[in-house]
Amino acid sequence: VRADPRLAPALLYPPCPARAIRRDRPEPMRILALGRMTTGKRLDEAVDIANRLVAGGWPVTLDIAGRAGTRAARRLVRRHAGRPGIAFHPDLPGPELAVLMARARLGLHCARHEHFGMAVAEMIAAGIVPVVHDSGGVRELVPLPELRFRRPADATARLAALLASPMRHTETLARQLA
Repeated sequence: VRADPRLAPALLYPPCPARAIRRDRPEPMRILALGRMTTGKRLDEAVDIANRLVAGGWPVTLDIAGRAGTRAARRLVRRHAGRPGIAFHPDLPGPELAVLMARARLGLHCARHEHFGMAVAEMIAAGIVPVVHDSGGVRELVPLPELRFRRPADATARLAALLASPMRHTETLARQLA
C-alpha cells in the first residue's frame, strides 16, 4: 500500500454469521455470555457478576452458551451447575442458539485483550446489548463507554443500570451498535 499511493488501505473484519433471529420479546432479566467455554473467556467472572446482581435484588438469568469440548469447560459446568440464575448451554446447534439469543436482552463478555471478539459481534448482530471488558478489539465493536468495564464491580454496576432502564433504552443502544 505504501509503495503505490493509488491503493487505499482497508480494514477487514472476520466474517460474522448473521443468524436470522426474531426478537419479538427479549426477556428483560436475561443476560447471555457467548463463546468458547475456556479459561481465557473468564466465565467464572461472569458467574460472579451475575451472582452480585442477584444479591443486589436483580432476578437475572445468565445463560452461558458456546463450544464446550475442553476439560476447562467441564470443570466450569461442574463448579456452577445447579446454581440459581445460571444456565449452561454447551454446543448448541444453530437454531437452538438463535432461540437463546432471541431471549437475551443483554450480553456479558469478560475476556481481556481479544483481537476481535466474534462472540461480541454475533451478539450485536442479534440485537443484544453487550457489556464488555474495556480492552482489545471489542472496544471498536462497543464504542460506548457505558457498555465497557475495567473491573467486575464496574460490570455489575453497568448491567444494573441497564436492567433498571426501560427496554426502549436498550433497543436504542442496540440500534446504535448495529
